[in-house]
Amino acid sequence: MWGAIRFLIALVVAVWLAVWLADNPGWMRFEWLGYRVEMPFALMLALVLVLGAVMAVLYRFWVGLRHVPSLLDRKRAERRRHRGYDALNRCMVALAAGDGPEAAHMARRAEDLLQEPPVTLLLAAQAAQLRGDEEAAGRYFQRMAETPELEFLGLRGLFERAMARDQRETALELAQRAKKLRPGTEWVLKGLFDLQVGFGRWDEARQIVQDMAQSGLIDRAEARRRKAVLLTQQAAQDDAAAPEALKAISAAVDIDENLTPAVISKSRLLIESGKGRKAAAAIERAWGQTPNPALADLYLEAKASTKPLARFKALQALAKRNPEHIESRLAVARAALDAKLWGEARRYLEPLTKGGEVPAGRVCRLMADLEEAESGDAEKARHWLSVAAISDPDPAWVCDACGNVRTSWAATCAKCGAFDSLTWRMPPRAEGEVLPALPARSSEPATTGS
Repeated sequence: MWGAIRFLIALVVAVWLAVWLADNPGWMRFEWLGYRVEMPFALMLALVLVLGAVMAVLYRFWVGLRHVPSLLDRKRAERRRHRGYDALNRCMVALAAGDGPEAAHMARRAEDLLQEPPVTLLLAAQAAQLRGDEEAAGRYFQRMAETPELEFLGLRGLFERAMARDQRETALELAQRAKKLRPGTEWVLKGLFDLQVGFGRWDEARQIVQDMAQSGLIDRAEARRRKAVLLTQQAAQDDAAAPEALKAISAAVDIDENLTPAVISKSRLLIESGKGRKAAAAIERAWGQTPNPALADLYLEAKASTKPLARFKALQALAKRNPEHIESRLAVARAALDAKLWGEARRYLEPLTKGGEVPAGRVCRLMADLEEAESGDAEKARHWLSVAAISDPDPAWVCDACGNVRTSWAATCAKCGAFDSLTWRMPPRAEGEVLPALPARSSEPATTGS
């Protein structure tokens, strides 16, 4: 609409000018170099307009000629970009298909054509990894780490490469750099946590746990559990002074009173400090939730029970905290055997031999000791020992991640390095292992030598 209005206005002006020139004719005269020129004013005006139009066209043509080189350069650059992005597409397809050589070739072609934009570095590094050229991948990741927009990705690639080569100090430095860029990233915090634990830097590891909780990577309960485990391991270090160790382990128990290794360590330190009553109270609280043979032994030390009958009564009182648990029955039965209270020992052991399943090896061995000590029945003792040979192995600290078995607890598995993976339970049997049949008890009377 506005275009039509402008056209009408221009047409009106042109008509008005033509009418005005017709009503006001005139002549233009001028002399130059001995020549005299005369022409109507309207013709002179028309010649000026035509000459102006010709000059404008010539000027546009001259300007166009000046821009031809830059136009050709832009066209060439556009074609290079087109070929470069086509190479990028082919590189991504090759990466998805697992074709390492083709991906590397296309990545190099894209890098040459596109003059190293960030995406070409990333794809080139991935292509190098795919074809197994770790040295080239490392160079690409290093260049990415020096590029502001790709620094974080480059640090991750270098971090993973350092971890694969077990260059843990280098990996720690890279993770700390990455944390400054993006402090709440999952791989950064998990990597820092594993490295700090591996180096035994417990204070730094607890700070990382706090950061993980604040970032929502772990919940509050998991954060408290990890802090308790770290404090327990810190207290167990050989160079930890007794007051500092007791302070750390007390904090661990306050955080998680069901963490058995923490209760064991705290009880031992309290006993060594002459605070047996506090140690006994801590063991009694823990026994109601997580009984453990080590706690039973420490309870006797805390109570200063040396005589067999006193030890039996002490463990009997402890067992009331969790009377039906197998550890309660075994602890009291063992003390009863030491005190030669055969009836009490049998009362605690026999319920563990019933139920249609093979009794635990510890139960069978105590039954063998009981039969031999009470009546001298060697045949019955041998029967229980033969049953013990096919029973499940005794509980130990077993790694839930790899199945590694340890006699003592630690914050990390010595085999696979998993954190807080050791639990007190029966070790798994070898795959495909079949137990022999339960041996029958002989009906013949036992014979004794003369």
